[in-house]
Amino acid sequence: FGTGISKYDSSRNLVFGGMTSFGGDSCGSQCQAFFAEDLDGNIWVSMSYKHKLYKIDKAGNHLLTTGPSIHTVGAGLTYPNHIEIDKNTGNIWVVAEFTYGAMEFDKYGNFLQRAGGQTTGMHSSYPAGLGYEEGKFKDPMGLSVYDGKLYIVDYLAFGTNEASIQRIDIGYPEPD
Repeated sequence: FGTGISKYDSSRNLVFGGMTSFGGDSCGSQCQAFFAEDLDGNIWVSMSYKHKLYKIDKAGNHLLTTGPSIHTVGAGLTYPNHIEIDKNTGNIWVVAEFTYGAMEFDKYGNFLQRAGGQTTGMHSSYPAGLGYEEGKFKDPMGLSVYDGKLYIVDYLAFGTNEASIQRIDIGYPEPD
C-alpha cells in the first residue's frame, strides 16, 4: 500500500494524502487495494484482505464501509479486487476473487446483485483440465462496465498466461 491513497485536484494540488486506514480498518503491507471515483466524486476503495469496500468523500472523510463480517468461499465479498463505477446507473461493481464473479452495490453500499459463479466444467484446451463455462469463473481479477455489459477477466491457471474475458449482459430497464 506504500504511503496510502492521496487525491490531487486538476491543478495537481494535494487535497488529502497518505490515507492508510478507513473506518477504523488499517491497511498494512499485506493489504491490496483498488479504487474508483463515483459519479458524485466520492472514492470507493476495495481492500482485498479486509474483505470490504470503503467510501470516502472528496475531502477524504470516511462515509461508509460495506462487506460481510463472515467470509465464506463462494459467498459474500471475499477478496475484492478491481472496482468499477457503472456510468449509466452510478452503481459500484467489484470483482471478488473467491466470490467467483462480480457483485453490484448501490451508492449507499447496499448489495444489489451478483454476476457469475464458480467454474466446475473441464475443457481440454486449458492447462491441467481447467475449463471455461459461460458465466463461471476460476479466479476473476478485473472488470469493466459499459453500456449494460459487464466484462470480467478470469485468470484461468496459476503459473501460465491463460486468461479469458467474458461478457455478461446486466441489462438496463427499457426507457418509458
